[in-house]
Amino acid sequence: MSRILLVLALVFAPVLSSSQEKPEEIAQQAAAGWLALIDSGKYGESWKEAAEIFKTRITQEQWEARVKQGRDQVGAFKERRVRSATYSEKLPNAPAGRYVVIEYDAVYERGKFTETVVPAEEGGRWRVSGYFIKPAQ
Repeated sequence: MSRILLVLALVFAPVLSSSQEKPEEIAQQAAAGWLALIDSGKYGESWKEAAEIFKTRITQEQWEARVKQGRDQVGAFKERRVRSATYSEKLPNAPAGRYVVIEYDAVYERGKFTETVVPAEEGGRWRVSGYFIKPAQ
């Protein structure tokens, strides 16, 4: 009997621990995975993995062209660090929901930039609903 309980505990441990994580932590993991797609040139895949609100505002073809143009301007990705991650249920120009606004200090071939990634909870999963990049101040 104790052997069965141990097995069940091991099977359900990841589920229990992830449910105890803060939204900011889970959203950062989602954002990191999504940014990795862009960093590796998988722009179409990043669009497919984005939140529905993201996909209703820009077509896949428009996104691919826009992100390629932006990456051509900033050059090759070097590194990024989280500056802040803020949970919110209300954002300008977005429906009520669960969001985390994550700001990164990023370094690209042509300089330093501030990247903002906004994951939103959608059907129990965190997906990116917005992405912005601008020169660092």
